[in-house]
Amino acid sequence: MARKGYILATHEIEHTDTGGIISSTDLRIHYLYSPGSPDVPYLRNGDPGYPGWGPEIELDFVEHEAGGKWERVPVDDGLWLWADSYLEKHSEDVDSDVADAAIIDAEYAAEMRADR
Repeated sequence: MARKGYILATHEIEHTDTGGIISSTDLRIHYLYSPGSPDVPYLRNGDPGYPGWGPEIELDFVEHEAGGKWERVPVDDGLWLWADSYLEKHSEDVDSDVADAAIIDAEYAAEMRADR
């Protein structure tokens, strides 16, 4: 993964514990992303270029709220597995969120430069 960025998504999920009790849990899902790179057919000196790559997103870590504090979820925990499957099922939505965030960041940076 080349240039990395960070995404934080918060979800409320309902789950059933081993005793059959249904409860809801707030999760913070932390993703790493790279926006990808376009193909470069030729370098400036005329040498052959290299292929680009598409955006990449990977799960970094998951937190849940416990006793008013956010705690990391172990990798083998069911909540981590849920977050990983969410990423697989909704990767296009996450890609879209990344693109939207990049546009907002670029617009904000342009505004800050214009204010100088």
